[in-house]
Parts: sequence; structure tokens; C-alpha cells
Amino acid sequence: MGMRDKINKILNEAIGGATGFSRTGEDTPLQHKNDDARRKRKERQGKQRLNKIKSLKDKSKAKDDDIIDPRLNMHGELRYTPKEAFLVHLVQYLHEGKSKHVMNALRLMEEYPNLAKYVRETSSTSLPRQAFSVYALREHFNEEVGSPAYRSGDNPHNWFLTVPCAKENCNHLDRHIIMEAKITPDKVLFYLPAFSKDIENLIFSGKIEEPEINVVRKAKNLQELILPGNIDTGMVIEIKT
Repeated sequence: MGMRDKINKILNEAIGGATGFSRTGEDTPLQHKNDDARRKRKERQGKQRLNKIKSLKDKSKAKDDDIIDPRLNMHGELRYTPKEAFLVHLVQYLHEGKSKHVMNALRLMEEYPNLAKYVRETSSTSLPRQAFSVYALREHFNEEVGSPAYRSGDNPHNWFLTVPCAKENCNHLDRHIIMEAKITPDKVLFYLPAFSKDIENLIFSGKIEEPEINVVRKAKNLQELILPGNIDTGMVIEIKT
């Protein structure tokens, strides 16, 4: 480069500089720095746009994957799977305390063998693996401590894992006996506390209205078992008159 060209280059840089209007201004170090900053900013903006587009596509795909359960448009037991219908009966029993809801749950187990298998297996996970004692309260007639006592009727009976639980759920009796029976886990039709989590999930699903009382807590604290009707005999361990 000749002396004249060098002088012109210096004059052009001095006149235009990094921000002036000069065709040769792009050759200055500061201009390079600004150009590089603009390029990086465009690249960042481009990546942000791509990420936003990807996020929108992912949300759209997730929305498409959320298939609405057609049972929600039905009424009565058609609204539920057999397992859900079983849990609904448990919720009704916990809320109202009426034995007819337990009988409805047992009828479902008879109708659906896979449901019965699931109920028994779920119950067994929360029960002792060896023989254990269960307790029940019954009105006192002429029994004495140590004598056998019987429960009436051929239908399944409710028993409890502990004496306090049995007392809490039969406090309407003034004169009563507490009877104890020993059973093996395979005799249990179902154990209520074992389904507290399933009940909670059913309520959260919105398929049933949330009960007025906390049925989940009640299920956990109840410690109630449903046993076949042929287990109807126990030994009197306490009498309250």
C-alpha cells in the first residue's frame, strides 16, 4: 500500500470511526466488536425462537395425548371401572356407615374375579403374614370371660385388628362383650385401610365429589376387616355391663 493510500485510510477512519458513515469504517477494531455482538445477539434470539417453538409443539403434543376418559360422560356404575366402583362403595360405607355398601362391594368382587384377586392381594400387603387375632363387640347376654361367643347371620362380618378400634366403632352398646378370634390372612375378604391411597386418588381424579368427612383418614384409622360369614365364633375376653 502506497503512502497516499495509507493517509486516505487513516483519514477515513478518523472521519467515520466506529459509528460514522464511512465505507471503510467496518475495518476498525471497534466496528468488528459491534458486528460480532450483533451477530451473537441474532444467534441468541434465533435459539430462543427455536426453543419457544419447540416448547409450544411439546405442549400441543401433550394436550393431544391427554385422552378424555369416555366413562366421564356416563352415569351410575357405568362411569367407573370395576376397581373404581369397588372404591366408591367403600367411600359410601366410610361416609354413611351402612353395611349395604360393603355388601355391594363384595358383590362386585364376586362378579369380577380379577377385582377379587386385586382386593385380596392389596389387603394382604397391609396384614400380618402369620395367624393373628381380630376383635369384635357384641351385645352381652349371659356369656362369661373365657367362654365362646357367636355372631349372628350368614353374611360377612366386620372385625377389627385392635380392641380400641373395636370399642370406638361399637360405642352404641351399653352392655357388651369383646370377643377375640384367631384367623389366617387368606381368610380376609378385604382390609379397609389398605385402600386409603386408592380412595384418595379416586377423589383427586374428580370422578366423585369429595365427601363431607375425611374418609381417607377414617379408612386409615378404622383398622376394619371384612371376614366371611362362617368366621362367626370368638372367645370372650372382656365384659362391660
